[in-house]
Amino acid sequence: MHRELATLKKTIGSRIRMRRSDLRISQEDLAFRAELTPTYLSQLENGKRNPSLELLCRICSVLEMELVELVKR
Repeated sequence: MHRELATLKKTIGSRIRMRRSDLRISQEDLAFRAELTPTYLSQLENGKRNPSLELLCRICSVLEMELVELVKR
């Protein structure tokens, strides 16, 4: 289970980074708009954080995507 969680965190981080890049939004801008620090966002994009559901919803709102797109396998 631990390995699956680590893989999911990396997948979520990668999807956030790709969508942010597609929309040409900087890490700093996304962090500001989602009400988190750029450092936390960087760690999230690198799969090193375990974000709350609330935080993922805020990020999805800024990135104009559905939560299911972020967490699907």
